[in-house]
Amino acid sequence: MVSVPGIPADSNYSKSALFPTATSSAFTFADAYFVENTLRNGVGYWMKFPSTQTITMDNGRVAVESLTVAAGWNMIGTLSDPVPSGRVACESLLTISNFYGYNRGYSICDTLLPGRGYWVKANRSGQIIISSSTTTSSMKKQTRMSVSMDEIPPPPPESEVYNTNSIIPSEFSLEQNYPNPFNPSTDIRYQLPLESRVTLKIYNTLGQVVATLVDGVQEAGFKSVSFDASHLASGLYFYRIDAYADGKSFTDLKKMLLMK
Repeated sequence: MVSVPGIPADSNYSKSALFPTATSSAFTFADAYFVENTLRNGVGYWMKFPSTQTITMDNGRVAVESLTVAAGWNMIGTLSDPVPSGRVACESLLTISNFYGYNRGYSICDTLLPGRGYWVKANRSGQIIISSSTTTSSMKKQTRMSVSMDEIPPPPPESEVYNTNSIIPSEFSLEQNYPNPFNPSTDIRYQLPLESRVTLKIYNTLGQVVATLVDGVQEAGFKSVSFDASHLASGLYFYRIDAYADGKSFTDLKKMLLMK
């Protein structure tokens, strides 16, 4: 997991210029993995390299980043200097998890290092500020979200993308939510081989719709959506996907258990 820790001298943010030895595309994450050819500061990327190596960038320095995070897992980038993870500040009502780095597996990181990428989970969309300055931010210091030991960030893209030899899945699919049982939020993943009209709804045991997570046209790809059930009572729920594309239809229904 990598990022762009400064401003390139020639302002060339292309993946090929910044990471010429990478042997894969640059993948970023927004509910699913997407390929990016032009990179940005403050964003984390998955890339493959042929071996362990050091990449030197002639960058102008970046001392502070204001980042927008979405509810659920986010892959973020870093600054030109190391920043203790506890120094990250959040806007009011925003709660985030520990920061996770990757080295043959995920682990919690106490310091955000230049050029690395990190996962962080947020309870809602909002703004966080990463600053190498010790000056107190006007935003509040972070409150850590509780993340269970068996809940980890999304798997690397090679398990979802590289092994398929394509960033487009070959068939429709609805996966079991994770974690399950859950409290209060869980992630639901699904696959669309074609651009599709999609609805994804949550039902109680009476067959009543308690939440609509997706209702619209989506491009083909690997998808993920987070479901926050903090307003619902403990119990058994069902989630159903209906997808329609080019004369084809797909429907699937699965159970999930909310335990508070």
